[in-house]
Amino acid sequence: MSVRQGSIDVGKLNHDQSYMVWEENGRYYYGYSERGNIDTYREFDTEKEAVNYVYDSIKDNKSLKVQIAAWLWDEESLLAAQKELEAMNIEYERNDIPYYSDEHKHIYRLFVFGKDILKMDDFKNRYFYPCWRKTR
Repeated sequence: MSVRQGSIDVGKLNHDQSYMVWEENGRYYYGYSERGNIDTYREFDTEKEAVNYVYDSIKDNKSLKVQIAAWLWDEESLLAAQKELEAMNIEYERNDIPYYSDEHKHIYRLFVFGKDILKMDDFKNRYFYPCWRKTR
């Protein structure tokens, strides 16, 4: 299982945005915290129940293993990036942001999963960093 460091806090909130497992008055809770607002998803009688539930809910959750690999402004670059990923046999998902800004009407994003991102430094240097840095 690959969960980003800081994705889950246990016992104490340590991050602005994270899933949490905590104990309060002998009960165990699982929820999500964002900017100090906590949404409680489930309540449990025992710590073991809470941990088992969280483990089962995240072990096959593809979204917890995703990394952004490309941030593009034009379809030509998008098609080239997709072709490269397919040639490398790397699974990816496309996620677009329409109406991103006045300057960049549309953003095309490609995400890869698991450790594939570790073999993509050259790819990211061509398809992610140039556009992403200009939007910051």
